[in-house]
Amino acid sequence: MRIQNTSLIFSLFVFFLLNGIGYTQTNGKFLKYGLEFGIDKKDAKKILEASGYGKVDDVSDSKDIDNIIVDGSVAEGVEPDVEASTQSELEFYDDRLMSTKVSYSADDMLLLKQLENKYLQEFITRYGQPVDKEDVMGITSWMWKKENYKILLNSNSRKKRLAITHIYLPIVSEKYEREFKVKLKGEEPDVAKDTFMR
Repeated sequence: MRIQNTSLIFSLFVFFLLNGIGYTQTNGKFLKYGLEFGIDKKDAKKILEASGYGKVDDVSDSKDIDNIIVDGSVAEGVEPDVEASTQSELEFYDDRLMSTKVSYSADDMLLLKQLENKYLQEFITRYGQPVDKEDVMGITSWMWKKENYKILLNSNSRKKRLAITHIYLPIVSEKYEREFKVKLKGEEPDVAKDTFMR
């Protein structure tokens, strides 16, 4: 009986997860240089190195989560028109690109506000009004959904930092399905894997 209940719970979880996400199997063109979500990590690293990124840091958070960090922006059409230090982080789950985050460090609040206004208006033009907004401890976040992606805009007034995150939902759903199976077996999932939203 317990096995049947467990199977039913898992089936319901997957159903609501996938229907809640509501993605389609298309790959949006959010990234430069031929990078695509789902691309193999080794191939992504070769593209970055061939595209002139002088510094490519490779960081492993766990056996399933790896990050590549480069100076500059890897996102298509996401270039500031003001001076700001820019860094991109590419996150891979099971060696496939799951999310990217482009961060801008501002020298003062005026510059941060300029960046915030620029990208907020740009994303409203591209994707319409955000589906969600939150204000928590000096961090304002907006979220959009487009096909099989979530796009996040985060403005951190304490650190004077703006971040633009693109999340590829098919790989995220696979990640959580796998972790849910681990929980059903009575094992605790690795908390270090949950890094794509940071």
